Amino acid sequence: MARTVAKYLEEQLGDGATVVVKNMPGAGGQIGFSALASASPDGYTIGTMNLPAALALTYDREADYDVDSFTWLANFVSDPNTLVVPKGSDIATVEDLIAHARDVQGKMPVGLSSLGGNDHFSAIQFAEAADIQLNYVPFNGAAQARSALMGGHVAMGTMAYSQTVGFEEELRVLAVLADERLEQAPTCRLRRSSASISRWAPSAVWRHQPTCRMISALPCWMPLRMWPRTLTFAPTWHSRAIR
Repeated sequence: MARTVAKYLEEQLGDGATVVVKNMPGAGGQIGFSALASASPDGYTIGTMNLPAALALTYDREADYDVDSFTWLANFVSDPNTLVVPKGSDIATVEDLIAHARDVQGKMPVGLSSLGGNDHFSAIQFAEAADIQLNYVPFNGAAQARSALMGGHVAMGTMAYSQTVGFEEELRVLAVLADERLEQAPTCRLRRSSASISRWAPSAVWRHQPTCRMISALPCWMPLRMWPRTLTFAPTWHSRAIR
């Protein structure tokens, strides 16, 4: 996603502008978020973040940043969370999932990328809406949670839809936790709650960065939603390009 947006910004900024994407994985993204918060104040360093996970990390561990550390420029996509089970599971519908959770009375394990992330919030909201209890099992990142789910170590998972792409032979998406269905999955509309939570991917800068061409060029972010390359790649992310 960042590389797609980088190409767009280069075109919009003009004058031979070059946007260099630097991947900084680790600690659930905290390494990259910390680097953004402590970037040299040259006015040319921006970053993309994963919300709400980026800020949720500050509640369960020491971090070099908080919500006030950044100036938010634009939001690119909304990546809705889903209810997922292993492909070979006897659970084929949301109704099956709820019935099983009630049968085991709070012992049904749900795999999470971490505590306090958007997938954790989704699982809690779904459980409250369905009037069930779940056993929340945190892992060190979405990849580990997905592997545990595929291996049958947990009975279900809540994860962004994009994180299920490419694993259709191993995973079964029961529903998307959003107001609108995706082509590949129905919505989960429960009587007591819509249980709607998505992952967001905004761009941000350290709040002490001076005004510069990247920030003053803010209007160039607005057409991103209708940029042809965005519309081409958004279905690949299984996300929605937004304003």
